[in-house]
Amino acid sequence: MLSPSIWWNHKSILGILNETAPFLHHRPRIWLDVGDHEGKVTLRDTELLSKRLKANGWVEDDTLHFEKVRGGTHEETSWATRVGPLLRFLFPQSNV
Repeated sequence: MLSPSIWWNHKSILGILNETAPFLHHRPRIWLDVGDHEGKVTLRDTELLSKRLKANGWVEDDTLHFEKVRGGTHEETSWATRVGPLLRFLFPQSNV
């Protein structure tokens, strides 16, 4: 998730994660990043999601990549610089 909108629907993604994670047989790879120029609330919410993922069985640098991107903003130009690393993390066996 590039620059995720955790705030949407009163942060319901956090509750959904807590409710569904115990029933997952494996943890799919998740890329989570946020630009440090996206605002304090967005940074805080994304860090909270990262913590909740780890508490629910995701492992940093294995099934979870979390990064605060220096100079990153909430726009396509900023996201474009992160697509290559994102694809390599999500699809490690391919030639991306």
